[in-house]
Amino acid sequence: MGWLFRDEPETVVFEAVVGDDGTIWPAWTDDEGVLWIDSEDDVYVVVEGVIIDGRIYEAWVQDDGTLWIPD
Repeated sequence: MGWLFRDEPETVVFEAVVGDDGTIWPAWTDDEGVLWIDSEDDVYVVVEGVIIDGRIYEAWVQDDGTLWIPD
């Protein structure tokens, strides 16, 4: 058993994020991987998933705002 470390994260194109209340939010990440929610209002969203090709996958946002999707 060992650990696998990537020099650069894999690029994943997602369609939206899913909040802990089930709300689907249009979103994107910038060049640093920081998540941005597409909303005209100030919102606080606890991300529990992302939508990729119509399927929901587990995901979360770290304290620095970067989006993580487990393998």
